[in-house]
Amino acid sequence: MFRNIVQKQCLETYIPKLLDSTTTDALSMTTAFQISGEILEYIKTCRWLTVEELGGQMDIIQEKLIKILDFLSEFGFIEFDSDNTRIRIADLGERFLELPEI
Repeated sequence: MFRNIVQKQCLETYIPKLLDSTTTDALSMTTAFQISGEILEYIKTCRWLTVEELGGQMDIIQEKLIKILDFLSEFGFIEFDSDNTRIRIADLGERFLELPEI
């Protein structure tokens, strides 16, 4: 249930800011949320991962990847190192991935 609440909140408030005004339809917002989940799944096994390494694994424009990472960081799902060049999943991100989908 919490996962669905977070998804709804993200879809209504933050995700549209990640997208161009021409791509704010529901499909694009859902896609942006799914990419966020994919990022969390990918980095959950890494201690630290550079943004460049992640960018090499994700099929997404670097600018949008950075915006999504900023979003995940702002809400406590990931954390950046002191140089803002590496990321790792935070406790909240790990707990989010463990939630069942309803």
